[in-house]
Amino acid sequence: MEPQMNADGHKERIMQKTFIISMAVLLACGFNEALAAQKSVKPDKTGTATAKKLPKVPDKQQSVVTLKGGDLPEQVLKAYADGISALVPLLSTNDLQNLQKLESTVHHASRPGAEKERAACCQALASIAQTDVPLEARIWLLELLTDTGKAEVVPALAKFLDEREYRVREVARCALQNNSSPDAEAALLTALKKADNPSWKAALALALAGRKVETSVQAIAIAAKGKNALTLIDALAIAGGKEAKKVLRELMTDGSQEIRTAAADAYLKCADAGELETLYDNKYPPHIKYAALHRILEAAGGKAAPRMLELMAGQDHRAAEVALGVIRSLDPGGRKVLVEGIGRLPNSMQATVLESLANLGEKAVLPLALTFANSSDPEM
Repeated sequence: MEPQMNADGHKERIMQKTFIISMAVLLACGFNEALAAQKSVKPDKTGTATAKKLPKVPDKQQSVVTLKGGDLPEQVLKAYADGISALVPLLSTNDLQNLQKLESTVHHASRPGAEKERAACCQALASIAQTDVPLEARIWLLELLTDTGKAEVVPALAKFLDEREYRVREVARCALQNNSSPDAEAALLTALKKADNPSWKAALALALAGRKVETSVQAIAIAAKGKNALTLIDALAIAGGKEAKKVLRELMTDGSQEIRTAAADAYLKCADAGELETLYDNKYPPHIKYAALHRILEAAGGKAAPRMLELMAGQDHRAAEVALGVIRSLDPGGRKVLVEGIGRLPNSMQATVLESLANLGEKAVLPLALTFANSSDPEM
């Protein structure tokens, strides 16, 4: 082992000497030559050596529709219908420039202060999507309505909710979810009531939940009490609110074990910390029980310190770990309570708490730490 270390050290010294000699030569006689060589290099005015070989990037902000100004609404609509119709047959090709042109046209029409153009453009998109166009083109047309469409496109989107092709239904659902018009909510509610496929019913419920409108939450709650409760529980968690939490509490006590667990998990996500005591119970899976405890303690702030001491002194080691993890969230008052009550804890737990508080810069633990250090007790 020693000869190898000597050989490595010798090699390292040789490399160091070589580097020093090279730098000395450069400083002595090579600097001026290097500077002259640098000056002799002609700048590349093209930006890159291959710039002239690259294809020209189209102007992404350029719209295919040009208006004269002062156009009547029907003239604006026709201009957008004609411009978009000319691009649609090209959307199924591999040339992305056509899609870029369509996107640029829609973005230009949606600019601030151009509401008449936005509405006309969206009407044109929705109208053309209902004609005999290739499937991929129809999906692109509907997807562009997701962020731009308003009430004017709801009737067309509602029709596509009954489309056999799932991708078309899905993009229409997303467009209605993002549509601010109350008509969009009504269309989704109608579709939810008549949907019989569990996964599609759940997707519609999620779209309504994302809107967080009370009437939508009530409709989801009613549907969740039926035979497809398990598929709708996530929607209730997203919707939140008084009605959703009421239904989740009911599902936590009724139905199969699978439904009760899913409902408890959803309730954990949408309930306030003060409403979670019911979940800190052995009848729920450990991940739910202790996640609820963590939220309860963290929300209580400094007031949680007495309970944390009880947990850390108890026999439930996982609850003690949760309490230890919340120490960092305590305010100075809560830390003071821990320091004053630390003597009630087992020696090993005292040491762990002292370390946690010391890492947070709590100076009050210093006397206790010195007591530990001077103790003859091996555990301490």
